Amino acid sequence: MSIKSGIYKIINRGDGHCYVGSAVNLTKRKCNHWQELRNGTHRNIHLQRAWNKYGEEMFHFQVVGKCSTERLLELEQEVMDHLKPEYNIEKTAQSSLGVRRRAETLAKMSAANIGKHLSPKTRTKMSKARMGHLVSQETKSRISCALIGRKHPQWRIDKNRYSHLGKKRGPHSIETRKKMSLSAEGRIPSAETRIRMGIAQKARQKRELEQRHELHLGS
Repeated sequence: MSIKSGIYKIINRGDGHCYVGSAVNLTKRKCNHWQELRNGTHRNIHLQRAWNKYGEEMFHFQVVGKCSTERLLELEQEVMDHLKPEYNIEKTAQSSLGVRRRAETLAKMSAANIGKHLSPKTRTKMSKARMGHLVSQETKSRISCALIGRKHPQWRIDKNRYSHLGKKRGPHSIETRKKMSLSAEGRIPSAETRIRMGIAQKARQKRELEQRHELHLGS
């Protein structure tokens, strides 16, 4: 059985600065880092600012070494002492593995992020960094498998459903249509994708009929 845990570093190819960390699952940890950095929500402000400044293509996730979970903090500290990573806020290896935060703490963390908006300049940089980024077929398969059997709670389904009631979907602007056309240029959907698109279209039409029926009954 292959070991999934180990020590890693995120390197900025531009200036050589790095971030050192440890993870029980290295593959999953990289995905979490990249997702937060792309969304501009990474908890490490130094790494996030560097990402926004240099762009995604300048960063590389490198596995330093694999080890058992019991030795993660010990070896992470050794690597940190040797490399002296510029992006690490804490200079001592720490882990939140198994830590359970109180509901009050989680509520404060959530409230602290309410109303936070990325600047147009930051959003533009993040958009440019994602341009041309292609997801591999293996990654698509993993995402698909992870979503199998997952259902949204009923309150979210109801919220999404009723938020669109009575709304008329007008045609896209000329600029939007040009962007959609350019992004789809040369892209040929597979037979499986066309089948899914057909099913989704039928389901969408069915929902619209149900919504119109509900509006008619409510009037």
